[in-house]
Amino acid sequence: MHHLPRGAVPDFLATLRAHLRPGGVLILKEVEDRPAWKRWFTRVLDRCMVGAEPVHYWSAVELAALLGGLGLNVVRHRMRDVLPYPHILYVARAPR
Repeated sequence: MHHLPRGAVPDFLATLRAHLRPGGVLILKEVEDRPAWKRWFTRVLDRCMVGAEPVHYWSAVELAALLGGLGLNVVRHRMRDVLPYPHILYVARAPR
């Protein structure tokens, strides 16, 4: 999600939501914007991979709100990695 243009993300998520059946699950692994030092570590690596392409790291609250606004029940799980990425896993379930 952080490599998509910020303005395109709501429509992209709505498209994914439209394909979920009742009870279906959308699993999204993303980079959070906190803590700042982990975000900067990730930004350096992203710059090495994609150059000057715009990158936006969503706050966990903001991205969960977008998913929740689509009628999905969202649970967030912070992930640990060998490298200090601020990874977060969103498990978003469509109601039955």
